[in-house]
Formats: sequence, structure tokens, C-alpha cells
Amino acid sequence: MARNAEAKKGFLARLLRNEAGNTLALTAAAAFPLMGMVGGAVDMARIYAVQSRLQAACDAGALAGRRVMGAGQWSDNNSAANTNALAAFDLNFENGAFGSENRTRSYVESSGTVTGTASADVPMTLMKLFSMQTKTIAVTCDSMMRIPNTDVMFVLDNSGSMRLTIPGDSSGVSRIEGLRRAVKCFYEALAKQDITDITPTQCGTTANPVGGLSSQIQLRFGFVNYDHMVNVGKLLPNDYLRDSADYQSRTTVQDTVNPRSLVHGPWQHISGSKNQTGYESNAYSCSEYSPTPVDNGDTTTSTTDSLGGIVNTIVSLRTTNGNEVICQLKWNGKYKKWTNFYDNYVESQTDVNSPNYTYVYKKVPLDVSGLKAGGSSWNNSVNLPIGWMNADTSVSWDGCIQERRTFLNTDGDPTDDWNNYPTSPANSEDMDIDLVPTTDVNTRWAPALPDAVWARKNGGSNTTSDVYSTSTISQNLQFSNCGVTPSRKLTQYSGTTGASNFQSYVNTIDYNGNTYHDIGLLWGARLMSPTGLFASENATTAGGAQIQRHMIFMTDGNTENSYNNYASYGIEWWDRRQITPNGLSNNQFETKLQQNNNARAAALCTAIKNKGITLWVISYGSSVDTDTINRLTACATSSAYFFQAADTTALITQFRNIADKISQLRLTN
Repeated sequence: MARNAEAKKGFLARLLRNEAGNTLALTAAAAFPLMGMVGGAVDMARIYAVQSRLQAACDAGALAGRRVMGAGQWSDNNSAANTNALAAFDLNFENGAFGSENRTRSYVESSGTVTGTASADVPMTLMKLFSMQTKTIAVTCDSMMRIPNTDVMFVLDNSGSMRLTIPGDSSGVSRIEGLRRAVKCFYEALAKQDITDITPTQCGTTANPVGGLSSQIQLRFGFVNYDHMVNVGKLLPNDYLRDSADYQSRTTVQDTVNPRSLVHGPWQHISGSKNQTGYESNAYSCSEYSPTPVDNGDTTTSTTDSLGGIVNTIVSLRTTNGNEVICQLKWNGKYKKWTNFYDNYVESQTDVNSPNYTYVYKKVPLDVSGLKAGGSSWNNSVNLPIGWMNADTSVSWDGCIQERRTFLNTDGDPTDDWNNYPTSPANSEDMDIDLVPTTDVNTRWAPALPDAVWARKNGGSNTTSDVYSTSTISQNLQFSNCGVTPSRKLTQYSGTTGASNFQSYVNTIDYNGNTYHDIGLLWGARLMSPTGLFASENATTAGGAQIQRHMIFMTDGNTENSYNNYASYGIEWWDRRQITPNGLSNNQFETKLQQNNNARAAALCTAIKNKGITLWVISYGSSVDTDTINRLTACATSSAYFFQAADTTALITQFRNIADKISQLRLTN
């Protein structure tokens, strides 16, 4: 036994001491962990590749689906958004890619966010030796249409032609109603809030919007409605308007042709008696007799009237005594005969000698400071001395304004006056978008007061001469009212309350007067400029974030002026603030006004774009001439930002297209 143990011990000892031949056994023992490491690395690489490509495909599908959905619904156009999402996924991850199996992918939408899920099984290779047959890879993704902080200013044509229905328009509504619908559909698309008096069908979609926007996003809408005026005055502080301004109005003065008149009053009994002392009913003869009154003298009193004129009041007295006989011939040739006896019968008569007055219609300065109620508050009317004898008359103010100082064309060609704007021409504070008013009255606006102005005529012809009349003359105006809907500064319309407010306001937009594009563009720029009148509100969000700015300028046609419009520059022919009508017929004068308006509008379009504002332009209707289309196209940021809408359906579509483009895709994983 000892020998065997010794023998075994010697063998093991010898084996331990002998290194020849044991490498193979050690290598075999190490092969299994090495195979695991190599196999794991290979399979992990495949898993990573599948996961990366699966995630990319999921993201691509979510992005494509949300882009196709745009401002509409996920189910629109036979679920085209979902179809595009799946196609984009398949383009990036084919079935069986990287040897994967059992691929799945699906997309759903909720509150504007498209969420995708995808999975695939990755068969293992060497890892099968360790009982791992497959590895399931699953990913998720989502995409939302998320706009940045955005200001949208609507500059909307409210001229009289907007009352018309476009021939062949299947909606059957007027242009102004079509505009209201388009603006509401735009709001729904961008703000994701439901407007209750517009249907998905009218907006070209399948369901009402839901969800709203994140509270972290500032989305504001503003409005400048224009015809021949804009109603912006009550948005401004009191200091921005003048205390006094000139108007084509009237005042009362003494008549120079018939300066005075004498009015005789009746004789009135003041004392004494007159008694009947006899009467015959069938007198054969009768001779009338009246006693002669005795003049007791006159008393004159002088006063002054409200205009400082001298009014003389003359009181005369007379006394009568004696008999008076009165006769009346009857049918039978006889007489009725009365006899009256006067006993110290005293009478008085009052005569008034006073100045004659008349209205004189001319340009007069009027104190309008009574409209100011402090700060940014305003009164709705002001008393002006335009009544008879300069009596105060209450004149209402709806909010329209007369523009500040402007450039007067003198060479007869206004088309090139604004080629170098804004560096020239001089004395055109009205075209300065950002100029904040100072104490200089040329930098301030004046209230437009349609009830206090008259366009004067003499023998049917326009005249700037004074016109005298003792009665109120015709105003002789094409449009004499401030009928355009009041403008609104940029405001957030969030949640259901905001949507209701937006809806109520848009429903007040209505048609009125002529078409002056320049005044609409000018005030659209003023109300949204980050460096002008409202810089403190517009420069950044309350948190200091940047804002993207968009102006949507919509019109249904050409510039339309009238020589006798009371517009933002007064009564055109009479105030002559932009064009001198000397030597021009009314039609020729209107042509010059139109040329001036178009030149100013073109200059303003350039200025707006230079301020970093994206300018979208829509031409509404099918009867707009080529020259106007060319001007509107040039006005837009580029031709891609100009749209034509032949009818209401097309208008709504174009507004929604703009909403889609304003929105920006943001991918979140």
C-alpha cells in the first residue's frame, strides 16, 4: 500500500514538474468563457444596430405622420397621416432588417402629439450556447407640432366690396363672412382651441381641435381692420393725441351782407280800460272811427349776445282815450255797430335790433382735449362749438384717427416719392413705424370726427373758399363714418374663455368704406413692432424669450380712393395733405391718390419685412387685376408667401396652410 501511494504521489509530482503537454487542457478549459465573450460582443453589436435603426425609423414615422396631419386631424383624408407614418418607418427599417424577426410598428395621436411604438426580435448567434435564443428590442417615439413663441397680426380689408358674394362660391356667404370663417379656422389650427360657431366641415377637417397649447408657449393674435380709416385711437395713451387740431368744420359769425335786423313786437295792453258802451244790430249807416294814441316815448336797452354782438331792445309806450266805432256790413245791407270807450288805455311794444348771424364753413381749429380721460382712458364724445351761435354740440368719437404730419407731393408724380423710404422724404412722421410721439404736435395723431366736418361746394363745384349759410349744408362726403371694427393689440386667447373672446370679436368684423391698403399695413406694423409704440409689450415674452412675428395681410382687391372721402388724412380734396388737386378733375385726382397709396403700401411692405416680420399676403376673390396681383406678390416675404383664394373654401384652405407653415415640428423621444 505504501508503495502504491508513493507511486501515485510520484506520478502527480512528476506531472506537476513536467510542463510538457498540459497546454491543450488549459486552452480547452478557457475556450468556453472566450466563446461567451466573443459571442456576446457580436450579438450586442447586432442588438445595438437594430435598436438604433428601429428608433430612427420610429422617429421618422412620427415626424412624417405629424407633418402630414398638419393643422388637421389624424383621421383626415382616410388616415393619410398614419399611412405616411408607416411608410416612413418601413423606408427606414424593412421587415427582416439585420436578421430581425417579428417586426411590429404602430402610431396613435392624442391632443396633437403622435406617439409611435415599434419592436423586433433579434435572434442570437453564439449566445444560443448560453440558452439565449432571441432578444426583443422595443422603442417608443413621439412628435408634436409645437410652435415657438409667436405673434400673429391680422391686417384685414374691411372695405365695402367685402359685402359681396363671389359668383359661383359654393358656400353662398358674403366675402366678409368667409373671412370671419377663415380667421376662426386659422385660430383653431394654430391655438388648438375649438370655436363653437364653426364646424370641422367648414374648416376642411374631420374633428374639432382639442388639447390647446402648452402654457409655456406664448401665442398672441392682433387685429388691424381697415377701409379708408383705422380704428386705433383708444389703444393709445392720451399723450399720443393732440389737444387741438384743424378740421373742415364750421363756426358762427355775423353776416356781412345783412349785418342787422329789426324785429317789431306786438302792442300789448299794460294799464287803463277799454269798455263797450254801445251796440246796434241793424244800423242803417255806420262810420268807423279810432282815437289817435298819444306817443309816450321810447326806452332803449343794450346788451351783448353770446358772440359779443350788440342787441338793442326798444320799448315804446302809447296812451289812448276816447270812443272807437267798429262797423260790420250784414247781408241785408244794414250794419252791426260797436262803440268802445278807451280810458287812459296804455300799451307797450318791444322791438329788437340785433346782429344777423350765419354759419361759415371753413377749416377751423377745434379743442378736442375733452376726449382725454387720463392715462389710456378715453371719453366717447366731446363738446365742440359747432352749433348755432357756436353752441356746444356733443360729437361722438368711435376711435378712428387722423394721421400725423405727412409728405405733400408737389411734382404731380407720387409713384417715386417713397423709393428711398425710410430715409426720405422729410416731414413724413406718419410713415415712421416706430416714432413715439413727443411734445411736437407733428408727431401726434388727432381724433377723426365725422360728425364735425363738411366738404364745401359752391354752385355744385368743390371749393376751399368759405361758404356762408344760415342752415346746415350737406356734408358732401363719400364715406363720412368711422365704421371699421376697432383694432386690437396683440393678446393671448388661451383656453375656452380665450376662444370665446376671439370668436366674439371676429364676429364683429364687418364691411364699410373704401380700400386704403397703406393705412392698414402702417398700423399693423405699429401694433406689433418690437421697437416702437408698444416695445415694452412686444420686444420679448414676459420671461425674456424671443418671439417670432407674422403678419397676415388679406384684401379682396384694388386700392379704392374717393376725392371726397373723410379718411385718415382728412377730407382728401379739401385738406390736400398728400396730393394737390389743382388743375385735376375729380377722377384725375383720385388716380393720383391711388398711385400714392400704392407707392406707400409698397414701401411699408419692405419696411415690415426689414423688421424681421414674416409677411403673408392673401388675395381674396377672382376679379383682382394683374397689376394688383403683382403688387401683392411683391409685398409678401417671397412669392411662396403669397396666396390667391378664388372663393371662401380656398380662403379657408390658404389660412390653414399658413397656420401649418407657422407651426414648427419639434421631435421628442
